[in-house]
Amino acid sequence: MHRLARAWTLNEFSKLLGVSYQQVQKYEKGTNRIPIDKLVLTAKVEFAAR
Repeated sequence: MHRLARAWTLNEFSKLLGVSYQQVQKYEKGTNRIPIDKLVLTAKVEFAAR
């Protein structure tokens, strides 16, 4: 995942998305599906970090 490439912790990334770090873990493992609004926000965060 790009989070790891950017060296963001679960806490840092979860705060950017406005969810708990446990939720990010579930998204990464595929346990939970990421809602479309969070997916769009993830893309915006990734683009802004470049």
